Amino acid sequence: MNFIQSLVKLHKIVPLHKQIPSIREGQIFHGHVRKLMPNNMAHVELSGKQIIAKLEAPLQAEHHYWFQVEQSESTPVLKVIAPFESNKESQSNDKSFELLLKQLGLPSTAKHKAILSFLKNEGLPFSKSFLQKAVSLLKNENISQNVAVLKLMVDRNLPFRQSIFDALNSLTSNKPFVSQLQQIVNSLNKTPNLSPSAVHLNDNLLKMIDQLHWMKSGGGTSLASNENDWEKHFPLKTILDILGFHYEKNLTKFLKGHVPIDEFKNQLMTIKPTLLSLLKEDIPTEIKTLIQETVQRITGQQLLFKNNDSMVQLFFQLPILNQFGKPDSIVHFQGKQKKGQIDPDFCRILFYLNLEKLNEIVVDVHIQNRIISLSIYNENEYPVTKLKPLERSLKTRLDQAGYNLTSVKWMKQTVKQQSFDNMYSEHAGGFQGVDVKI
Repeated sequence: MNFIQSLVKLHKIVPLHKQIPSIREGQIFHGHVRKLMPNNMAHVELSGKQIIAKLEAPLQAEHHYWFQVEQSESTPVLKVIAPFESNKESQSNDKSFELLLKQLGLPSTAKHKAILSFLKNEGLPFSKSFLQKAVSLLKNENISQNVAVLKLMVDRNLPFRQSIFDALNSLTSNKPFVSQLQQIVNSLNKTPNLSPSAVHLNDNLLKMIDQLHWMKSGGGTSLASNENDWEKHFPLKTILDILGFHYEKNLTKFLKGHVPIDEFKNQLMTIKPTLLSLLKEDIPTEIKTLIQETVQRITGQQLLFKNNDSMVQLFFQLPILNQFGKPDSIVHFQGKQKKGQIDPDFCRILFYLNLEKLNEIVVDVHIQNRIISLSIYNENEYPVTKLKPLERSLKTRLDQAGYNLTSVKWMKQTVKQQSFDNMYSEHAGGFQGVDVKI
């Protein structure tokens, strides 16, 4: 599972605030006529909310249509430009899409239909030019995955620009980040007369990859080991620092609220300027292509950084390779901030991992007033004998850091096949849970 697919699942666990879309003159949207009123007035549902609008022609209640906004001021005036047969048959949807595209004078391609399906499902109003722009961004391969990238751009209010799409689309790569770095190193090693910047980059990448492989072969350690042994066998700070994210000293300070948001954001990229400088060097085209792909993956993660006056959200990908699991772990952090700094007392952290024995697993960490509740989602039964000792050690370590671990829940959930839509619903009867009070 790639980074974007993982974000879609994590996004369902902690959805971004979704505003009710406003409609403007000339825009098109899929609407559901809920109730008819005198003088061609009607309640029309858009994106789960109802608006009162004037219809240019009489319509039937409880029918679906493609509307175009003739007037948006005061009471909107809507014109039907194509009907929409509301059922679950894809052929019927395709027919409705084809009718709309014909009315707009656009070709009925798979890309156009995929975008229309996305806009309909999201309840988003759009213009003809917006539709054309969105279609132009899509690649010919894996259209559904491209649409997932567009959804991420819409959710985070990112401009529909090719450079932004390409950066986020690079995160759909299933190639582990470490493998991508190793490929650059191998190519640089075969290139004579490297520039100083290329040598510097190559040294950093070699150190990081050597460290990762040492971790894999040298063996990890139990959480029950003392702190020095744990840091020795699992040098996460070193890995992140070599990556160029400066996490060795700044991630810990950031999570404790000692580093301002803007400063931390700038410190996320150290390797990126080196890569950009390397692109200006006289090196083979194929190496530049590899470097450009790596730059895009870094940029894609930076684009997912989001903060406002009270909250901050960030996603990042850790190229961790050890005997516990497969490369690349995905982290989603969401928390409060005060005066531009993280509030360590209130936050939420989600880890998306792909482990060798447990396969895909999501770890959800809630922190409220330094009280921690931990939820683990996995398709397997609760491994009591393995986790019990770790829970006690985890509680001890968290106590030393000033946090109180109150519960650990193991939720049996097929991560691959089931959505997380009801993960926190009171009526999520499909879960088989274990709640361990500590």
